Amino acid sequence: MELLGMFDQQDNPYRKMLAKCAEKLLAMQHEDGGFSGGEQQKPHVLTTYAAVMALIICGTYGEPNLLETILQQINRTKLLEFYSAMKCKDVDDSEYGGFHAHEDGEVDLRTTYCTIAVASILNLLPNDTLTQGVAQFIQRCQGFDGGLAGTPSCESHAGYTYCGVATLALLNQFNYLDTQALLRWIGKRQHRYEGGFDGRPNKLVDGCYSFWVGAVFAILITSSHSSLDASANIHTGWLYNQRSLQQYILIHCQYNCNNTFVPGLCDKPSTAPDLYHTCYCLSGLTLAQRSPINSQLYIYGDPNNLINPTDPVYNISPSCVEAVSAVLATVP
Repeated sequence: MELLGMFDQQDNPYRKMLAKCAEKLLAMQHEDGGFSGGEQQKPHVLTTYAAVMALIICGTYGEPNLLETILQQINRTKLLEFYSAMKCKDVDDSEYGGFHAHEDGEVDLRTTYCTIAVASILNLLPNDTLTQGVAQFIQRCQGFDGGLAGTPSCESHAGYTYCGVATLALLNQFNYLDTQALLRWIGKRQHRYEGGFDGRPNKLVDGCYSFWVGAVFAILITSSHSSLDASANIHTGWLYNQRSLQQYILIHCQYNCNNTFVPGLCDKPSTAPDLYHTCYCLSGLTLAQRSPINSQLYIYGDPNNLINPTDPVYNISPSCVEAVSAVLATVP
């Protein structure tokens, strides 16, 4: 809804809905810190990420002062304790530096990204307890092919690659990655015929990778720490065929049933739309419409196809990132 500009109206008709959403999400805050997937459940790193980002969106576009109220109600002290408890602290473990999803849960780049992203946007960084060993863990997840896996010695995957790259962007530690090898791997994810991205070699295209792959390009090219090949088209920031990707999303990821478009977006033709693919298809679409270097627009088809921008590191709007930063700047 944010990407489609549904909250942009001066008399925003969704303000009451956003307030109710915020109330529901805050009810899922756990007394030990973090957020659970539902009331009376244990806190989880991934649902904490989803809840906090959704709360920031609700607060930014909701009633006046709603964001301030929300940020006051998020217990950042307990959240920091929760994250510290989820930290993998065994230096002899290959997953050292990462974070558990929940108590005794798995450790991978998803959980690590979600932890660092929330800690960053809620102004809990720098914090040596949280960040110690994170960059080295991500480095161990980079494979021989240049992509990143969820854990060391596993298969490279675009979703995990995004999580690792975005985390290093937040920590300003790109020197731990072989960016040339990464660019070679990520550059092979776009299919010439379909125009969309796959998540790993020898797999079909999927609309959600429009963001997972597209955001990696955006993050790398805007980072002063990544050494890009001289032949890259860096005067505009395009390192992939943005026209073909937009075509794939707009033409093939909208579900056509008997010549009638069904709301939402899907991963590929013949599959049904869902909320997940709607979110990440649109997130990839907006990145493909804007140069990451100079914000130059390239809109496929009707100019009305242009949608609102997103921040490639957090995947919420830049205005949301600015709003929460402004509020927390006044909080000790």
